[in-house]
Amino acid sequence: VFNDEEHHIHDSRLAWFKPIKDIHNNLKQRGKYLSLQVDVTATPRHDNGAIFVQTVSDYPLVEAIWQDVVKHPVLPDAPSRAKLVENQSLKYVERYADFIHLGIEEWRKAYAENEKLGKKAILFVMTDVTDSCDEVAEYLETICPDLQGAVLTIHTNRSGDIPESESSPQKREELEKLRQQANAIDSWESPYKAIVSVLMLKEGWDVRNVTTIVGLRAYSSQSNILPEQTLGRGLRRMYFQSDISEKVSVVGTPA
Repeated sequence: VFNDEEHHIHDSRLAWFKPIKDIHNNLKQRGKYLSLQVDVTATPRHDNGAIFVQTVSDYPLVEAIWQDVVKHPVLPDAPSRAKLVENQSLKYVERYADFIHLGIEEWRKAYAENEKLGKKAILFVMTDVTDSCDEVAEYLETICPDLQGAVLTIHTNRSGDIPESESSPQKREELEKLRQQANAIDSWESPYKAIVSVLMLKEGWDVRNVTTIVGLRAYSSQSNILPEQTLGRGLRRMYFQSDISEKVSVVGTPA
């Protein structure tokens, strides 16, 4: 068995674990067994940060950045970061308005630069829960004319699967359509320029044109590998066999 997204396989609560277990049990019923399982992942660690004991080779993200295999993550300039304040408000978008607005500002600059080179820059916003996800998506379209009708929203439950209450064929078909739209977002044929998500993008996402990441959640809670997984969504290079210096701007809330 050759399996991608290995970090999901070692948690029996997650949907990714079940297919491997089913294969194993079906073979056992016929007196056979799995002879080899090879897993790959960008984050070969448990949620507590401990590396998997069966790891054969580890290629850290820091090394990939240093060797120019991926984009270089950068922070907005110091004066811009100094203005970021988490406002006292029960409304999610009001609480993180400074972060959202700075993210839009950074994305607009990247969009103008990359458009000259024939590429469409993508803004990626990650929130804490689905309600916040929907609220941010609506807010982006309201305050940014460039994003009206151009924001794609995707979310699943904490296990990475579709919630049972939404497991009807219609809901599954709708989610699959959203996945296809997310994977096609780099293309100029796609109307979308931004994507807002909770956990959908932990599944793996081959989009390369993310230039700005806005993380609106406390990274220190639940999963210690979440920051690296989130950052990794925007690190794939856009330009191949080129000397162009590629960067991804990261705007994040305090842990």
